[in-house]
Amino acid sequence: MLRITKNDLILFKYLMEEKFIHIDIVKKYLGRNYEESSYRRRLADLRKEGYIKYIGDPLSHRNYIFPTKKALIVYKLKYEELKEEVILNGNSLVGYNNPEKYNLKKDINFNTILEDIKLTELRFMMEDLGVDHWRRNTMYYNEYAKNPNATFKIDSNNYAVELETKFKGEKKYRDDFMKFDKVDKIDFKRIIYITTKNSVFHDLSDLIEEIFIPELSGPEWKKKYAVAKYKDFEKEIFITYRPIEKNKKKDATKDLEKYISYKKGNLG
Repeated sequence: MLRITKNDLILFKYLMEEKFIHIDIVKKYLGRNYEESSYRRRLADLRKEGYIKYIGDPLSHRNYIFPTKKALIVYKLKYEELKEEVILNGNSLVGYNNPEKYNLKKDINFNTILEDIKLTELRFMMEDLGVDHWRRNTMYYNEYAKNPNATFKIDSNNYAVELETKFKGEKKYRDDFMKFDKVDKIDFKRIIYITTKNSVFHDLSDLIEEIFIPELSGPEWKKKYAVAKYKDFEKEIFITYRPIEKNKKKDATKDLEKYISYKKGNLG
């Protein structure tokens, strides 16, 4: 019988929150502390014992990894014990969600697969930069007036993430801004729109700078909004731009490096 380790449980947690993860991303971020051949064997063992399953990527000869009901059961059994531990995965403090919130996905949604992959990759890139307690919207669906794609924490501050692969038009963003203004269960220090194309970055920055919404008092509400470029995170830098300040650039990379050192020192 295969003995389930803490690293296996962390893998199950990520799989259940992301619904599925491409095998290359799993190996890159969750298997980095193993020798590649050793981690490949571990995944094979977990698959053989029925904790994970593979579904082929239609665009390559690789696979997506899905969690199974067996993984969810064992995670539930170990949850109370696991959540008492303070664990860093890479540079990120692991946040735990009640496993009752998890529901298993059986197949790939081809309408959203590219955005799903990018959002999962963004999670790991931002966690490596030092953000904590990342939560996908599947963990708080309909909990807020506006459900961002994800939330995370840096120290005691809460942030919202919206991944933008295309510009969705003024009406859509106007509605989003008004809904975010009604979110009272959580105080977002910043709402960050992360764009995958330069055209979307510029269109969204211009919109936030210029839009007038009578229902929102003055321009003060715009101070919570920032725009960022996905490619910066791929370069391992955390840069945001403030439209209300003519896209003034804020590079938080070195601040996060200090924050990472602080966390590791406390765990030391």
